[in-house]
Amino acid sequence: MNDYNLETPYIPDEVRISRGRYNFSAVSFCLFAFGIIAIAIQTLFIYILAAIANHYPQIIDASWLNYILILIPMYCIAFPLCILSFKLVPKAPPRDEKLSFGSLISYFVMMVPVTLILNYLSIVLAAVLSDGSATNPLNDIVSDVNIWQILTVVILGPIVEETIFRKLIIDRTRQFGEALSIIFSALCFGLFHTNVYQLFYASALGLLLGYIYTRTGRIRYSIILHIAFNFWGSVIPLKMAEFINEDLLNKISENAANLQDVLTNSELISISIYFIYIFIELGMFIAGIILWIIFISTKKFRLHPAPMELPKGSRFKTAFINLGFMFFFAYCIYGTIKAFLN
Repeated sequence: MNDYNLETPYIPDEVRISRGRYNFSAVSFCLFAFGIIAIAIQTLFIYILAAIANHYPQIIDASWLNYILILIPMYCIAFPLCILSFKLVPKAPPRDEKLSFGSLISYFVMMVPVTLILNYLSIVLAAVLSDGSATNPLNDIVSDVNIWQILTVVILGPIVEETIFRKLIIDRTRQFGEALSIIFSALCFGLFHTNVYQLFYASALGLLLGYIYTRTGRIRYSIILHIAFNFWGSVIPLKMAEFINEDLLNKISENAANLQDVLTNSELISISIYFIYIFIELGMFIAGIILWIIFISTKKFRLHPAPMELPKGSRFKTAFINLGFMFFFAYCIYGTIKAFLN
């Protein structure tokens, strides 16, 4: 379909609603198809790997197995098809503004308190709902640092997710209201993880990353921040855990009064590195809260009126009460419940 010409001086409300409903529904169908195709191909790969495991049982314990089930079906096959499907949905030209390096650092620091607070709330909620029996399925995938984890979680994941949930979605919904577009893309981002533990903080991060893309129109900014966030949130904690293992913790608890006499130099260095990491994390947590207060109180978050802004009273219904989003929402809720119960 043809892209929108936003120079039109006046567009009737009923036309805006009709076009908005089409775009939001079509975008949701694209996301639904992306998920279904990825799962179908993953299922096929599982059957193939199961057949191979009959002859080579050691493949089941391979560290790369879980990453391959994400890398090929989702990133190499479903993702290109997703891009093609989005070409059927009209888009509006993005803005083109630069962001300073200092601003990027500020936004990254602002991510820290949001994720820590909402992650803790998610853990509490999951514990309450499951009577303490639920575990985060992400822990089964990201359990150690290796080239597959870095390639999939740290590099390709952010590139794919930012391309879909920021560029492809926002370019096709921003013309109906920037705030609505950011909220829609963030909610879709959170839901698509199909993980109770990630739902809230992923949606919150989606709001911030969506704002950055909407403001600048440059997807590289949100990709850089997303890569940095995944590196800090997955690689660094796992490496820090290597410094403080269970044996060292037991040694510390049993000899708390004379640690310098019982700990080796390498163990003292490990403890020092770990505490430096904790202080950096705490410092970013506090700095992030301060930055949020400054940004909100000084009204640094600025949005522009959209050329086809939906009339008040029709925005929620247009974006979320349509056939496409119902399919996408059902897919995500089913996946979330299934993952949670397993």
